[in-house]
Amino acid sequence: MTSLTNPKASKGQGLIEAVLILPVLMALIMLLFLAAYRALVYFYADAALHEAMICTDSESISSCEREFKTHIQKVLLNGEVPELRLNQRGSGKRYTLQGEVKIQNQIMIRKEMKFPLKGTL
Repeated sequence: MTSLTNPKASKGQGLIEAVLILPVLMALIMLLFLAAYRALVYFYADAALHEAMICTDSESISSCEREFKTHIQKVLLNGEVPELRLNQRGSGKRYTLQGEVKIQNQIMIRKEMKFPLKGTL
């Protein structure tokens, strides 16, 4: 019985298929790394914003913004500088603080906290 394919004709087929699929595989792996990095930046920025908002309860807004920027620089590449806005509404012991972070116009996080944090006065 004869084979439908010639064994000599398909001798290097495995190598050719591996070379053709390698760029696709590398692109897929790079895409996974980029998605993981973006998720890391998002969650780290969210936590740093939360800490900066809590910081305003005991320190000035400008010092909390500086602290936020030093924390977020740990995970950002290429010296990216995020935009941070902390706005306080109200005065005295009861007030609302709104925070917003923009990172390269791709990631935007908004939060709002009501102070005092512990119970009622």
